[in-house]
Amino acid sequence: MVFVCLICISVVLLVAYWQSLGRYTFVLMIEKERVRMLKGNVPDSFITFCQTISLITPAQHRVIIRGDRHLGQLRLTFSRHIDETTRQQLRNQFPYSAYGNAQLDWKLPNNHIE
Repeated sequence: MVFVCLICISVVLLVAYWQSLGRYTFVLMIEKERVRMLKGNVPDSFITFCQTISLITPAQHRVIIRGDRHLGQLRLTFSRHIDETTRQQLRNQFPYSAYGNAQLDWKLPNNHIE
């Protein structure tokens, strides 16, 4: 009976783990001067920028960048091994418009229409 309960609990934990992985739009890993896509697609310009960042500021650990959809917007989440200035540089260079989420709303106001 205990064995059956342990199997049920492990199945529930496994399903929860797979659900948590599926929410990311993309997963990008930066290792010693090397950038790999683990899931999804990212524009080549951002991958090139990540390679440049990895050459300028080499990390001792693997850095993982994830694209997380939350309330219709794409947010970048980083592993803890990356400093805040590099995080901000990556956020500034990321092409949000490629995912349908432009950072700025360029719509003209209604009173501007003639």
